Amino acid sequence: MVAAAAFAGACNETALPPAPSGPASAVSTAALSATVSAMASSSALAPMPAQPPPTVLADAKVLPHLEPLPPMDVPADNAPTEEKIALGKTLFFDQRLGKDGKFACEGCHYEDKGWADASALSKKADGSMNKRHTPTLINVGYQKQWYWDGRAASLEAQILAAWKGQMGVAETLEERVKEVGKVAGYSPLFKAAFGSAEVSSDRIVKALASFVRTVRSGDSPFDKFDHGDKTAISADAARGWEIFRKIGCASCHAPPLFTDLSFHNVGIGAAATPPDLGRGAVTKDEADNGRFKTPTLRSVATNAPYFHDGSGKTLEDAVDYMLSGGPAGAKVDGAFKKVTLKSPSPASKSSAASVDERADLLAFLRSITPKHAHFERPKLP
Repeated sequence: MVAAAAFAGACNETALPPAPSGPASAVSTAALSATVSAMASSSALAPMPAQPPPTVLADAKVLPHLEPLPPMDVPADNAPTEEKIALGKTLFFDQRLGKDGKFACEGCHYEDKGWADASALSKKADGSMNKRHTPTLINVGYQKQWYWDGRAASLEAQILAAWKGQMGVAETLEERVKEVGKVAGYSPLFKAAFGSAEVSSDRIVKALASFVRTVRSGDSPFDKFDHGDKTAISADAARGWEIFRKIGCASCHAPPLFTDLSFHNVGIGAAATPPDLGRGAVTKDEADNGRFKTPTLRSVATNAPYFHDGSGKTLEDAVDYMLSGGPAGAKVDGAFKKVTLKSPSPASKSSAASVDERADLLAFLRSITPKHAHFERPKLP
C-alpha cells in the first residue's frame, strides 16, 4: 500500500563494486575498499554481489525479541555484541568520520526525525544533491538487499559505500581512520569491541552496522491490539486495518515487517527526464525498470516525506497517491490499481453513521508507530 520512506539503504546515491567471483564469503570492507573508492562519488549504479555473505541468528541477549518482529539474521563475521553496538553508536554521531571532520552518519539520519532527515532530497557532504530520498534506518537490519534498488548485498557493504560517497571521504578514508585512532577515548571502546585497540575502516564499518541493526520498531499499539488488547487502538484504526487488508495493501506491506522486502513499480517518478530505472539499472532487466524497494510501514508516521523521490510530502499525500493507482498511462505493476474508498457525504458529516474509510486507513497506519522512547545520545570521546 503506502510506499513510506523505509530503509532501502541509507545515503542512497553511492555505487557499489561488481559481483565477486568464486564461492560466497563474508563481505570484507578491506576487499571492497579499492573498488568502492573509485565508484563512491559516482551516481552510476553497479550490480550487487551475486550472493550475500553467510549469516547467523543474532544473540537474543544482544538483540532482545521485540514483539512481533522475527529474529534477525546477521553476517557470520559480524555478530553484534554489546561492546560493538556501544562503539557503533558513538561513531554514528561523530563528525570526525566525514569530509573534513564535519559530517556524521547523523547528517542524514536523525533520531528525532524517524531516523531519516525530513527532506525530499538531501545534500552530500561535498554539497552535491542526492538523486533519491534518504530513507529511514528503522528495521533496516531485516532487509536482504540494501538501497532503494537493492544493489547492496550486505549492510556492511552499504555503510562502507555511503561513508565514502555520502560522507565524502572516498579519497581520504584512511586519513579519517587515523584521526579516529588519535582520539584516546576510542582506544578502550575498540579494545572492548574487538579485543585490541587497533582502529581500522573494517572495524568502524562493522561497529556502525551493529548499532544500526538495533534501530527497530515493534510493540506498537496495533501489535497490542493484534495480540488481544482490543482497547489498544481506536475503533477507526481497527476499521482501517480491515480496509488495509481488503484493498490489498498487505500483499506488499506484509506483517509483521509490513514489507515484502521486494521491488515494485507504482509509477512514482515515471514522468522524470530521464526516468530513474530503479531496480532495472541493477539487474539490467527491462521488466525491473521503475521498480523500487517496498518500504516498511512500521513507524511510518515519523519519517515524512515518502517514496524514493521524496514526492509524498505527508502521510495523507502518500496514501492518496497509492489509492490513485498512479499517473494515467504510466507503466505499473499489474496488482497496482486505483482504489475508491467510502467518504462521508456532506449531509451526514455529523452523523454517527458517516463513513470515512480514508481517515480509518490513516488511523491504522499511525497505530503501527509505537510511543516514542527516550533516546540517549552518546558522549563523544
